[in-house]
Amino acid sequence: MHSLAMAQDILKVAFSEAKKHHAKKIKAISVKVGNGHFTESDSLQFCLEATAKGTIADEARIEVEFMDTATKCLECGLVFPVEDHLPICPRCGNKNPEMLADEELPHITLELG
Repeated sequence: MHSLAMAQDILKVAFSEAKKHHAKKIKAISVKVGNGHFTESDSLQFCLEATAKGTIADEARIEVEFMDTATKCLECGLVFPVEDHLPICPRCGNKNPEMLADEELPHITLELG
């Protein structure tokens, strides 16, 4: 479900940008997502393709790339990368670190036509 909601949000942004630029087609969508979003690349790719069907992004080339997400431990202050879906502070063992603000949103690049 998380991947579907994320795909819908990404396409909402893509459609809005296409409209601003009077584009009739979205040729490509490239998405870079922090791995702290707890979704899988294949799942997000599938949801983007399924949600784009019948729209101006129907034939778009879709690329999904995951990047390391930086987090900050709320207990000891250590900043560390999230390497899997269960971020645990390597210094103190805290299981509830805070994702840094610039890592929260996917980075979206579009090719319009």
